[in-house]
Amino acid sequence: MSYDIRGTGVSRAVFSVIVLFAMAFVSGGCADISKDPKAVLSSYLDSWLHGRYHEAYEYLSERDKKTKKLEEISPDVDMDKMSAFKKVLYRKISFEIDRMTVEGDKATAEVTITTPDFGTMFQDVFTAAFGALDQEVMQSSQIDDMLALRYSSGNVPTMTTRKDFELVNEEGKWKVYLGLEPDRWDIEKINEFFGDIKK
Repeated sequence: MSYDIRGTGVSRAVFSVIVLFAMAFVSGGCADISKDPKAVLSSYLDSWLHGRYHEAYEYLSERDKKTKKLEEISPDVDMDKMSAFKKVLYRKISFEIDRMTVEGDKATAEVTITTPDFGTMFQDVFTAAFGALDQEVMQSSQIDDMLALRYSSGNVPTMTTRKDFELVNEEGKWKVYLGLEPDRWDIEKINEFFGDIKK
């Protein structure tokens, strides 16, 4: 696309300065977050906790990625096929990076993660509606409908967990280091690490 500045009263020199300033502004707005360990951890957590696992995987250290592929550690959750109510619950997941300490090429962070308290929700629903009814006999869709009805007001019980995270600087870029190891870390360990919030 081109613009004709003739007749506008704007000289080519002034026009060039305006263009350069605009380019600098845009570039500044797209700063590389890899230089900031807190920004990297924040992006990783936001992606992972809200089901964007491919995006989250890119924030992991090379050592972690060489040890485990994405499909080996990501929960079997399809956000596209998830019920509307579960999507609402996912939006209630939040986190706060309470402290970040950087020492050379390593950083540690203390994080508070808030999620819906699914244990309390299930117990509340089944106790109120069916007493001691065995939950195993119910279909997933029935459980979703019951939860949606019970918590339609949006007053969902939550729980908080506190986790420590490590980051490493790899060639000038900060990455989240989970310490994944062969034959030790798997989906159960990942879920345990995040407080088993992906049930």
